[in-house]
Amino acid sequence: MDGPKDVNGYPTWMGSTGANVQLDGSVSNVWIMVDGLLGRIRKLEQITISGGAGTKYLYAQHNAVGLVRVDGDSDTPPPAAANGSIGTDGSKYRLFEDLTVDFSTSDVKPGDLLAILGTGDNAEQYQIAVVAPGGNNNRLQIKGVFPAGAQASLNYTITDPLALTFGFDTTKVAAAGKLYIGEADWDTAAITAVRPLHFQDIFVGEWRAVDVSGGSPTFAESWNHRLFDDAIEVQVQVSQANDGTQAVEYLSSAQYNSTLAISNTLSLSAGDQTLSGAVTLSGTSLMAKSAKVKWTNTQVTVANAVSAVFYKDYAGADKQTGYVRVVVKKLRK
Repeated sequence: MDGPKDVNGYPTWMGSTGANVQLDGSVSNVWIMVDGLLGRIRKLEQITISGGAGTKYLYAQHNAVGLVRVDGDSDTPPPAAANGSIGTDGSKYRLFEDLTVDFSTSDVKPGDLLAILGTGDNAEQYQIAVVAPGGNNNRLQIKGVFPAGAQASLNYTITDPLALTFGFDTTKVAAAGKLYIGEADWDTAAITAVRPLHFQDIFVGEWRAVDVSGGSPTFAESWNHRLFDDAIEVQVQVSQANDGTQAVEYLSSAQYNSTLAISNTLSLSAGDQTLSGAVTLSGTSLMAKSAKVKWTNTQVTVANAVSAVFYKDYAGADKQTGYVRVVVKKLRK
């Protein structure tokens, strides 16, 4: 997937209003590869949620024949006149016109397929090159030319070959040509939250500043990876800079804490065999280059393993300030 995102790479194309999940590709298209087949959201699409409360799983389904955007077929109910006509732009017959349709507001785009229906000499599919050529909103210009020249009273359709079908499931059901693109929380009256699928199978979180030197000796940061899988590999990275100008290191998820305090009084009784004193081992043994990590199928949380210690760097120096991020890789398709 690819589409509108914020400065940190998080998807911004999914929202909601009332019972409708909004999929907005109107300004910048959302591109979706489903089983190797390319699809696209190029306008504001909606999925209307219904049924019992709970999490709904939103999907995009590949359309083998695309989606008709303009139906100019007089045989399709409700019946209408066959209004399509073919004309010339002055040198070649490559203009198509329907005075009853404003193609500029009918979700027709370059690359769509114009199909002239019937058995006439121009009955064929043509790829649209220009919408509203010369500022005429009732016209289209095709790639190439119409072989039989001018004609009128034509039945036709205009199809978006990359259109997808959208819907939701209450449980995930795998199927060919189907991709789950997000989740919506539904309370039977309105959608309370949406979670769009992350664009790739690898999530790189933004750098977060950490300071455990003052009154807060611990930190905990969470990233919404939105890979919708708990079979993931998580790497915690730290640095003294958030722009790659200083060394980046990674922390293990091992955690070992020990006080190592041993006290033993050594004494021998009787005569000159007196042994006095005590054996004491003090101090602690800590995993200073580790972090606590936990995750769900949508979120990763990282915390420091040792109070007042962020990490021990490559040179062995304890750091109390710096930056942390996560890199999350999905382990199954």
